[in-house]
Amino acid sequence: MKPIRVALVDDNPSFLNVVKSFLGELPEVEVVGDGTKGSLVPDRVETVKPEIVLLDLNLPDMPGLEVLPQLRQAAPALGIVVLTLLEPEVYRGPAMEAGADEFVWKPQLVTELLPAIKRAAAKHGPDAAPGAQEASG
Repeated sequence: MKPIRVALVDDNPSFLNVVKSFLGELPEVEVVGDGTKGSLVPDRVETVKPEIVLLDLNLPDMPGLEVLPQLRQAAPALGIVVLTLLEPEVYRGPAMEAGADEFVWKPQLVTELLPAIKRAAAKHGPDAAPGAQEASG
């Protein structure tokens, strides 16, 4: 089985390196790009063609909640996993409404990130059943 192509967007370059290292140990995932600015995400997605984008909500140039609908419109088949330190109780609902498929709180990265990536990929992959996104969301 081929690995899931993932791109990372986070304002913290050190954290990007940690996530790349973590994902690099997983044969199910291939990191194909990363960045620190939300405004560049739609263009980068077009260039590196990931299946999943891991998107922080706290970005220096524009809030992730503004990036989400733009990204969803530009790439409807893309899986989007929010990966953030912002409180899930406050931000999960708005992130999902803005277009995210999954929400992972950074302190839960080790246990929650890979399952979230797999769920998002299943929603948008070639084997995804029609209506699967609505049924599981």
